Amino acid sequence: MPNDIIAGESVVDRWAREMSRSMATRFPRRSFFGKVGRYATAAVAGGTASVLLLQEPALAIGCGCGADHSVGCLCLTGSNTCPSNTCECGCWIACDTSRCPSPQSIQWCDCCNQNPLTSRCVARCSNFPKNCFAKTWSGGCDPGFSIRCRKFSCLNHPTC
Repeated sequence: MPNDIIAGESVVDRWAREMSRSMATRFPRRSFFGKVGRYATAAVAGGTASVLLLQEPALAIGCGCGADHSVGCLCLTGSNTCPSNTCECGCWIACDTSRCPSPQSIQWCDCCNQNPLTSRCVARCSNFPKNCFAKTWSGGCDPGFSIRCRKFSCLNHPTC
């Protein structure tokens, strides 16, 4: 039973057991260990490293959408490709089995506008923004203006 007191268990042990159970229900294991690793690295490195390691994704508050990434091209246009008048402007890989079967990884690529456009929230796509975020990844087209949407593909990747 979760609330049973184990004979001879100290208050500290009981507190640690309850805290670990509580955290296990709130945080996925990868998320928890990722944050512990970042904070441990920052504590050892100190100074400038902590500023780089402890960054969290920024919300698109300036766009008024409240989302932390751009709308997907598939939802925006019905096609998982960069729309016309955009260019691929940076890609990254993530282990995500919600879209790609394990052991494949997902590669996200931003599609940047080739001309400046006004940002807006896309209601039919869970209110994710388009034309809001600036290009942040290296590679791809220059000058990529704001990111209109992001596309994905499944890849065989050894780390997933």
